[in-house]
Order: sequence, then structure tokens, then C-alpha cells
Amino acid sequence: MTALVPRMAQPRFAIPAAAVGIAATASIFFLANGGLYRFPGLNGRAWMLATALVALWLLRNPAGMARMMLGLWPALLFPAIALLSAVWSSAPRATLIEALQLLVTVLICLRIASVLTTQAIMLALALAMSLGVAATLANIATGLLPPVYEVNGALLGIFPQKTVVARIVFLAGFAILALGLLHRRPLPALLAAAAMYPLIGLAKSVTGEIGYLFIGLLGGLAVLRHLPVTARVLLPVLALVTLAALVAIYLATGGTLLADLLELAGKNSTLTGRTVLWDIGLEVAADSPLIGIGYEAFWTSPTYARVVAEIYATVDDGLHGFHNAYIEAYVATGLAGLAALVWMQVLAWTRLLRVYLATRSLQAAIWLALLTAISLLAVIDDTLLKPRSGFMMLTIIAYGWSVRLSVPIRSPSASG
Repeated sequence: MTALVPRMAQPRFAIPAAAVGIAATASIFFLANGGLYRFPGLNGRAWMLATALVALWLLRNPAGMARMMLGLWPALLFPAIALLSAVWSSAPRATLIEALQLLVTVLICLRIASVLTTQAIMLALALAMSLGVAATLANIATGLLPPVYEVNGALLGIFPQKTVVARIVFLAGFAILALGLLHRRPLPALLAAAAMYPLIGLAKSVTGEIGYLFIGLLGGLAVLRHLPVTARVLLPVLALVTLAALVAIYLATGGTLLADLLELAGKNSTLTGRTVLWDIGLEVAADSPLIGIGYEAFWTSPTYARVVAEIYATVDDGLHGFHNAYIEAYVATGLAGLAALVWMQVLAWTRLLRVYLATRSLQAAIWLALLTAISLLAVIDDTLLKPRSGFMMLTIIAYGWSVRLSVPIRSPSASG
């Protein structure tokens, strides 16, 4: 006689682990892109809570975490140099605090890349950025969180700067199109992304306008997937030819190509003061070209207080960066840190391109387009170097996915 084994009671409702991961990632994306920046106290507490929860999450499986770090060590090289720079920094306390925050952010992103699918990450990004867009539209309508616009009329919404608005809209449009492609619904996604573009115009941001070109790049890569492999191989060749042509034109015009193009487009030839900042940054970097003056040290260091005061007086009194991530890295960590950052980007880009050309992977196309966008936007935007920024997070996640798509890596248990 077969023994009757009582069935264990099943829970009536259980939240999938993936849903928890998506919600947590969306929250971090929202914070990283300035969603609560207008509320300094709340923003700081939210970051501390998020950091504490993620630290517990990371430490649940120390052995798996160690394996993940070993497998993805190039992503940890720049944070390590930033942390080490506290030894010689002109503002050692600020460098130590900011570098530790950077390291935690990178670990969070490596964990996200190891655990969540591309679809889950894009969903989290779309949710977070769409919330920012919706809140901006609500503030335009109600004006509950002033100022809604800058003095020059550029849209701020709920954010501190017009560039942040543009970044939010770009990332929302990109994530929505990526989800549309993954679900084979590209047309509605493309229309949704296009519907948000007027906000870029209201923000009067070059960053947003360029960002939307890379949404087009994602669409182009999706289409190219269906071409024969010989046609797809032409992609990097065309990219190199275009780059060579731009360099040749730049040299032929005596280095005024950027200014000429900006004036032709009706934009400020200095990119609203960016080129002035770049010159200052290069002069500061010359003080310590090999190892830099310390991560995030320039803007708080007494050594450079006079230079910072001049920047505030002549360019913008709200600046805390050179509006160029590569110059920022050069100033902060010298050629050593700059080389580490660029090497990680190149490793990720070449892996993703190789996978895309060989397999026509849509996931590779998504991460390739996003990494290309962020890497090039970093020429006019310094948030890639900030310890708690969306661009930094997405770059690290893209690197993690470049490894995951090319060579399977062992990561901590996905159950956490």
C-alpha cells in the first residue's frame, strides 16, 4: 500500500526573484540619474539605504562574489586606481569617500550584469527613466517643484540641470526601443521614443540631440542583423573610414571643425563653455600627468581654489566637472586611470562587435549601441566618471554583458 505523503501548503502569492531585481535596479537607476536630486536630504538617505541593502546582497555569497570579481577584473581597475589616488590626492578625504562610493557602484553593476537578463535591465531602465519623464511633464503642468525652467528658458522639469533632462529622455527612448525590439514590436516602441523627443527641444541640450542619434544607431544595428555576414562586416570598416574622414577634415580646417559645425547648427561654438573647461582641465592635468591629482579632488582642493573660483566667475557657478569624462579622468587619475577606463571600454566594444558580427545577437546590438552612445557622449559630458551616475552604471553593466555574451562567466547565485 502506497504511503500517502501530505503535500506541503503552497504560498498563495510569491514575488518572483526577477521582479525584486528589476524593482531594485529601477530604483537605483532613478537615483543615479538625479530623480531625487532636488531633495538633498532624501536623496542622500535613499542612496545610503540602497548601498546598505546592496552590500548585504553582495555579501550573501562571498565565494561567488570573489569569482565574479576575478572574471570581471578589468572593470575594477579604474576604481582601484581612483581609490589608490587618495594616497597622493590634493584632497585626500574627498578622494577616499568618492572612490569608495565608485567602487560600491561598480560592484552593484557587476552583480546586476551577472544576474539580470538584458530584457530585465532594459525594463528597469525604461521604468526609471519614464518615471522621470512623467514627473517632468507633471511639473510642467503644475509647477509644484520650482524652478521648472532655467533663466534662459531651458527645461529643468524635476531635475537640477537641462542636460540631466536630456539624458533621462534619451535613456527612456533607448530602453523603450530596446524592449520593443526584444518583444518584436519595434514600431510602437519607435513611436513612443519619438513622442518624447520634443522634451529634448525644450531642454535645449546638445547631449540629448546627439543621444537620439544613437537611438537611430540601435535601429540600424537591428536592421543590419538581417543582412548577410559580408555586409555586416562592412560596419566597422565604414566606422573607421568615417572617423578617418572626420580627422582629415579637422586637420584641414585648422582644428575648427567642431566650432564650425556648431555654428552651422545654430549652437554656441564653445559648446556653452565646454571647450573653455577642457583647456583648463588639460592645464591642470599637466601638474601630474601620470597619476593625476586625485579622484574628485580638483573641485574641493584648496590647492586649486583660485582656479575653481575663476571657473565659477567666468563659465558657470554650479559646475563640478569638466564636461568631458576623459579629461576628468586625466586630471583625476592621470594617464594611468585614463588608460584603464579606455581599455575597459575598448574591450567591451570589441567583444560586443565580434559577437554581433558572428551571431547577429540582438542583445549584443543593444549593448553595443548603448556603450557607443555613452562613450562618445562622454566627450561632452563628465557623468561617466561620477561615482553614482547612470552613465557609469550602464558602462559597467555593458562591460559585464560583453563578457557574458562572449565567454560564460561564473557569477554569484541568481537566487538573491
